[in-house]
Amino acid sequence: MPACRFPRSLTVGAVVVALLAACAPSVESTQKNGDVQGLVGVLGSDASMQTRADAATALGRLGADGGPASTAAAEAVDHLAVALTDAEATVRAAAAGGLGGLGLGRGAPPLLTALDDEVAEVRQAARQGLVTLLGDLDDQTANGVLIDALDGNSATVRAAAAEGLGDVGQETAILPLLQLLDDPATEVQDAAAAALNDVGKRLPAADVAGVLIDALDGDSATVRAAAAEGLGDGGQETAILPLLQLLDDPATEVKDAAASGLTALLAPLADSTAVNTLFNAMTNDSMSVQKGANATLRQFLAGIGLERAVTAVTAAKAGDAWLAVALGVPQAKIAAETRRLGIQLEPPEAIEAAARAARNGKRVTGAHKYVASAAFHPAVLFTATKLPGGTAGRWAPTALRFLEIVVTQRVTWQKIEVCPYNGPSITRFRAVSTVRVISAATGKVVAQRTYKGAAPRACRRSEPYSLTVLRGSTPKIAPAITWLKSFIHPPA
Repeated sequence: MPACRFPRSLTVGAVVVALLAACAPSVESTQKNGDVQGLVGVLGSDASMQTRADAATALGRLGADGGPASTAAAEAVDHLAVALTDAEATVRAAAAGGLGGLGLGRGAPPLLTALDDEVAEVRQAARQGLVTLLGDLDDQTANGVLIDALDGNSATVRAAAAEGLGDVGQETAILPLLQLLDDPATEVQDAAAAALNDVGKRLPAADVAGVLIDALDGDSATVRAAAAEGLGDGGQETAILPLLQLLDDPATEVKDAAASGLTALLAPLADSTAVNTLFNAMTNDSMSVQKGANATLRQFLAGIGLERAVTAVTAAKAGDAWLAVALGVPQAKIAAETRRLGIQLEPPEAIEAAARAARNGKRVTGAHKYVASAAFHPAVLFTATKLPGGTAGRWAPTALRFLEIVVTQRVTWQKIEVCPYNGPSITRFRAVSTVRVISAATGKVVAQRTYKGAAPRACRRSEPYSLTVLRGSTPKIAPAITWLKSFIHPPA
């Protein structure tokens, strides 16, 4: 024991107290000697505030030096946790710093609790200690500790735990964080939302989507809506069917989030892929999925514009019912509307080639049955006379399945007189145009009309020896066009 000197004026009792204080080992030497119990004794004694604070710091360092698996660390963590309740803020702050350096998961709960301390110095020390501690723990341990803290009574603790979960970034944190979006404290909700965003950035999108899809079955509308929104941001096509089903959710906020999520998921897809996906979803066993797919496809087609919508529906072979939706007309008006808009669904050459069979009285496979009405009846025209103003194109079908009428024109020359001369005779001919309206589906003639051209001039008393034929003009096509319109009713 070192030699101790005291003033003569001290009483016997004071001398005893001074003797104990002066001759007791210092905190520094106790730490150097690895005396955990000695530091624990000082920490729980009536020593000065600074001495107790130094003991807390030393205890944390001693435990940290031994490592998380050491006996020193195990003993230190419990005593430092108790020191977080010390009457002096300086001691509490030192205890928080000491706990942070131990690297033991058991130190996290008391540090989280200290985040609610009335003194800012202690709160700051607890926050820094928590950051240090979580950095030393493996992710799984840190994740478990923080998830447990989400059940705490303090909003500050729950918010801090949520923030920590965002930093750790484990898949198992997603569902607890989603549930925290229903927390009564706004600060907790905000922290959970930010943490979910951070976790989503750290994990593979497919893993996140799997958890979010599971969360769609939750009781909370807030959770379901958040999961739907997250699925939209995740870009995983596997989320499309679950989101379609969610469009039937009883909560408006959930339906809105599902619709928004679907819009986000479908936007990057090729138009035909999106249409195909939704079209196939309409054969799903779930009535909710079928209903959602139908509504979403209609919305999708309306959103991408007429030209893209028609192209996508055609490429996806979704059928004329959806082509009508894309065009915004009843199915019976598809032929007229595509013609009016100049949208050619199949090559005109292929349609014309198929229509040639009707000229010989044969059925055109795939053609539409002609039934007289005031509706547009698409037609292919095989005419000897050039039609004015692109009439043939304006009447032509945009797809073979719309073809109803095939029009043929045959021009013949009718002999009307033979004029005899002392040389070769001269024969006069009048042009006769026969126009037929044929049903493409049956190959049968629906109507026929004949038009005669003007007769040639009369034979004169004297004609050139080389002249043997006089022909009149061919019939004008205008009357035939007017007559054909009564069958075809072309769109304006």
